Amino acid sequence: MHDKYKTKAQLITELNELRLQLTSCKSPDNKKLTHIKISRPIIKSPEYLSRFPNENPEPVFQTNKRCEIIYANKASECLLKSWVTSKSGLLSIDLQMKMINAFATNQAFLVEVLCGKKVFDIHCVPLVDFECMNFYAHNITERKRMDEALRENENKYRTLFEQSVDAILIIEHEKFIDCNPATLEMLGYSDKKELLNTHPSDLSPEIQADGRNSLEKANEMIVTAFKKGNHRFDWEHKRKNGEVIPVEVILSVIPFGGKKLLQVVWRDISVRKQVELELQRAKDFAEESNRAKSEFLAKMSHEIRTPMNGVLGMADLLLGTKLDAEQKEFTKMIYESGKFLLTVINDILDFSKIESGNLSLEYIDFNLYEVIKSVTDLFQKKAQEKKISFSCVTANEVSDKLIGDPVRLRQILVNLISNALKFTNEGGVSVKIEIEKETTVAQFLRFEVIDTGIGIKQRNITKLFQSFTQEDSSTTRKYGGTGLGLAISKNLCKLMGGEIGVESEVGKGSLFWFTLPLNKSQNSAVKTTNTTEINNLDYNDQQISIYSPVDESPLRILLAEDNLINQKVATKQLEKLGYSVDCVLNGKEALMKINSTQFDLVLMDMQMPEMDGLEATEAIRASETSGQRIPVIALTANAMKSDQEKCLAAGMDDYMSKPFTKEQLKRIIEKYIIKTEQFEF
Repeated sequence: MHDKYKTKAQLITELNELRLQLTSCKSPDNKKLTHIKISRPIIKSPEYLSRFPNENPEPVFQTNKRCEIIYANKASECLLKSWVTSKSGLLSIDLQMKMINAFATNQAFLVEVLCGKKVFDIHCVPLVDFECMNFYAHNITERKRMDEALRENENKYRTLFEQSVDAILIIEHEKFIDCNPATLEMLGYSDKKELLNTHPSDLSPEIQADGRNSLEKANEMIVTAFKKGNHRFDWEHKRKNGEVIPVEVILSVIPFGGKKLLQVVWRDISVRKQVELELQRAKDFAEESNRAKSEFLAKMSHEIRTPMNGVLGMADLLLGTKLDAEQKEFTKMIYESGKFLLTVINDILDFSKIESGNLSLEYIDFNLYEVIKSVTDLFQKKAQEKKISFSCVTANEVSDKLIGDPVRLRQILVNLISNALKFTNEGGVSVKIEIEKETTVAQFLRFEVIDTGIGIKQRNITKLFQSFTQEDSSTTRKYGGTGLGLAISKNLCKLMGGEIGVESEVGKGSLFWFTLPLNKSQNSAVKTTNTTEINNLDYNDQQISIYSPVDESPLRILLAEDNLINQKVATKQLEKLGYSVDCVLNGKEALMKINSTQFDLVLMDMQMPEMDGLEATEAIRASETSGQRIPVIALTANAMKSDQEKCLAAGMDDYMSKPFTKEQLKRIIEKYIIKTEQFEF
């Protein structure tokens, strides 16, 4: 009977015989087996074994039906030493039983064997006709290591998945196929079966916060995630009870079971959204407060400057009349008090702009020496009145052609020099300008204002540059001032990239300094000055009148001003300068006047009834033909930079804020009258 037809009893009998053979520790030729030499075949190979080359890198060996190894290549040595029973030289009993079953069923089988640190898969193939079995081993150590690492990672992932406080879901084919407990808790479900096979849009409101349809947007986000590998965005989901919750969604493509799935992480951002909403409300409130504050300051500035123009203008006109000594003294006190009040108003406006971040700087070409001269001209008379010296020395290396904000530079110098003169009664005040550092494109200038005044106590120096602060209350009572000048100067220096500081000693005087980086100008249009020292000069003799209208027929000026006092002030100032003046109360009357009368220049207030100055100017420009352009200058109590920009945008040629002096009025008119006359033949 063929082996494959043996009964179970026969197989058991044969296995028992094999067990007896193993127990006797004898080989088939009755020789004791102490070890196996794998380097050569144990039994001479028949010809059909030539298909298993001895140099095969994978272990290959063969046994007979009695489980005796009859062939093994060199690669099998290590494997067989671990696998063969050490005393008998035969394969293990468990393997023998599998072999007997394989011969009985003529079915191959697979076993996994650990050989030291290596793992092998061995395919055992029975050859019934040849009464032998072939063994083909494959080293799967690396694969096992990877499988183990994968199982470990899967276990870790499953732990994280189950214990995460964030909702985690898995998407396949745009449907949820799994979710963790945190997802159920977030959405208010008790069984994950309620969520499986649903689309993300099924758990969302129909429309998202950005107005997009949830279904369309969800599909787009999924496609984007598969393209990029991951994707993050904000989303709104819906709880089982219908409540909408904002979440941050993180999509990540993950490999799983040979296919790509999409891991979805939801993070509840309700608190974050609430904070963002509150911050936005606070921001809106702050911006609205700033706007209201700016509007209030602009309105108050206008309301204060309008009567101030009348006070200062009338006082100035009164000083030009015949007054006795006492009358002149009183009028001068009115004028000086008005100027001081105007300084306070300007300081408060500047401080407010800086505090709200609305102060803008210019970066234009300017002549440094012209700025310095305009400042020293301003204080020369004051120094002479106090009988103290006043000088300004500029290093020869300092360029006169620079780029920056000349108005704000002048403001800082005016603040520091004004303070120095205020607190100095003996000795003098000097200004020094020198180069602290220079590059190919810029000069870092150091400005110093040195006085021999009362000095400052060391403990009070740190308070000097704080808002509304002076050295002490006695200083405020004796010398006056708001305490804003130095705070404004500090902020202006900071905005322009510089620094400011002070050195002082009580009874000996103070040295205020500031530094500014100013780019060098390459503009040839900027006038070059060779002056390097200004020291106790009398500038009154150098003032030259550019134009004197009294030598010719008086020029005709139209004044549009609704405030009768300011109209009176401006009219008298213009008449004293030799001009002929026509007055109107609003922009509508100004247009009618221009259509019927030839004027050389228009002075236009901004805020007037019926038609304001901006609308009137636009109408004037619209009606002018080619080659015709009458100069229009704004005279307004609106002192904000935005007001100046509005005037220029409407077509006005220049802007002058109230209150103004007769000299300022003269300079700005002559600027445009001269321009006009240059083209007349």
